[in-house]
Amino acid sequence: TSLFSVGRLISSTVFGWMCDHYSYRSVYLWSSAICLVGNLIYVFADQHVTGSLTALAASRFIVGFGAGNRSVCRADVASITTINQRLTYLTILATVVFFGYALTPGLGSLVANTDFYVLGVHFNKFTSPGMILVLFNLMTIIGMLTVYDESVGVQDGPIESPRTAGVNNTLSDPTTMPERIVNIGAMVFIFLNFNARGILSVFETVNIPLFIEATGSDPESVSAVVDASNFQFYLGLLGLLSYFSIEYFRHSLRDVTWVQLGFVMLLAGNVLLVVAPSALTFPQLAVAEFLVWSVGCPITTAVVLAAFSKLLGGRPQGTLMGLLGSAASVSRIVLPLLPAAIPTLTPVFWINIVLCALSIALLWWYSRLVHKAKMAMLADVENAFRIVSPPNDPRSPLGSDKADFPDK
Repeated sequence: TSLFSVGRLISSTVFGWMCDHYSYRSVYLWSSAICLVGNLIYVFADQHVTGSLTALAASRFIVGFGAGNRSVCRADVASITTINQRLTYLTILATVVFFGYALTPGLGSLVANTDFYVLGVHFNKFTSPGMILVLFNLMTIIGMLTVYDESVGVQDGPIESPRTAGVNNTLSDPTTMPERIVNIGAMVFIFLNFNARGILSVFETVNIPLFIEATGSDPESVSAVVDASNFQFYLGLLGLLSYFSIEYFRHSLRDVTWVQLGFVMLLAGNVLLVVAPSALTFPQLAVAEFLVWSVGCPITTAVVLAAFSKLLGGRPQGTLMGLLGSAASVSRIVLPLLPAAIPTLTPVFWINIVLCALSIALLWWYSRLVHKAKMAMLADVENAFRIVSPPNDPRSPLGSDKADFPDK
């Protein structure tokens, strides 16, 4: 996981800069070709082959480098949508990404019993998933060459109703905020994304060990791996409901409220694991994983991204989305190392709790800062209106004060 994130850390900003200066299609093709090479190396990284660990490490780094195109996808969506449309379409993008993170591990159960050779290449339960990813990469490249249309723009999207176009909340109309407030907000949301992605990566690391501990399964058995993959797959399916709820209730809840709700769910899930008895039970694990994996992570990762894009408004977003992705990669490098560096997982969950509480408090502070800035701007407008208003002219009855015409 960490090597993957190192590669993505390097490429996110690079690809983001490239899409601000070159076509999106060319960046997609380059990144997909890099991922294709990395996954082919993974297929050959069989344990019986000399240097297999080196090949595996190189594969993860190369695929991570190619995966930096997520910042390009986000910038692409932002460039063809209005501010009020971004929550919907960036949530759809996040849903597709969630399919990859939460649902495709379930595909591992399809090749759990695979063991055969093709042209001297050994396909088993460890190397076969690489071929599945190779097929996905080829489909992506073919789609970019045949289906992707670079001429699509904002004008091709659905027409906004006056009610939708007039919606205004703390983050949906950044053009009225001072540049300083926008810059502070960008740093706040980069930090929130750092925390959300980092917590997600921790659970990617500990999900299977926690499942095996709670169920008392044999970690060496194939059935345990299949059961753990299916468990994660079902949690991923439940997570889709969180994305649908964002779309369904997007007019009822502000972006800030959504993000705070997501971090509250992450906090609650980690608290359940902290207070767990010495022997973790499966029901307790299931509830905690549901709060984190199926509710908290989908909401925070989707809405933080949409709010960040809204905050940037109509600015070119490739480089800035790259910075957002790079910050997430740093967290995905550092936080997954904690379970290996600390003898027990309880301190790791406490770190997650602190990050969640800090995120909630920081977002509340920034919301208050934006509110004060808007109130100050409103007061400035009122003062400016008074200054530019023409004074009463005693030579004109229409502009005279009542005192100019004393009653007789």
